Amino acid sequence: LLTNSYNPENISFDEFLEIKFNYLIKKKNFELIKKFLIKNPKIKNKDKLIRFYADYHLTNSQINESCEIFKISNLITDDYLTNFKIYCLINENKKEEAQLLFDLKLELENTDEFFIKKFNILMDYEKKDKIQLDNNILNLHLSHITNEKFTYEPNIDTPKFVWKYLSSSNLLKKANLIDIENIDQIKIIEKATNEEIYDEKELLDIYMKFQFDINQLLNVNEAYKILPDYEGRALLYQ
Repeated sequence: LLTNSYNPENISFDEFLEIKFNYLIKKKNFELIKKFLIKNPKIKNKDKLIRFYADYHLTNSQINESCEIFKISNLITDDYLTNFKIYCLINENKKEEAQLLFDLKLELENTDEFFIKKFNILMDYEKKDKIQLDNNILNLHLSHITNEKFTYEPNIDTPKFVWKYLSSSNLLKKANLIDIENIDQIKIIEKATNEEIYDEKELLDIYMKFQFDINQLLNVNEAYKILPDYEGRALLYQ
């Protein structure tokens, strides 16, 4: 699949390439992705693979692993990945290279104001600020490292990549500190546990905090039906 030079007759080359990319992404075989990019340096639409590789590792707070992909693929044209590469150069203390690439980017296109601001902070041109963006993992990470008092309160609609990043960066509130009177917090913990952000035991420990009377415990099959869903789950567990 990855080495065949010709696509099958019933699909186009671009469709065949998309199958290859989706296969590599689904398998999450990062060594194979690196080898594929090394063997195919001029392959079109490779930004999809590079972004998956970089985003995945940054989401898990593996900055060095995230940045290594840019050493394999030097020819970057995508705006997001160019910003990512600039950040990696700064992180590797290659600030002169980062400045050259940033200046070139400014000449070619309008760089977003958020990244300009964060670039200036990372280069020590400006003081840290509290401006935050979470529309992608790079902006979330930049928001975190340029704010000495960074906080983020996830909600029920928070994207999974944000949860992963907060968890891997030890930025999530400990489950044992959750107020069981706060319905939204309980539901958020349930969702995060379902997505393997919190350990199941942490959620079960929260369920044990609920107080039920003896009749509810003895008649659990009926009692849980008239309780709010999260309380019903706590009663069933107890």
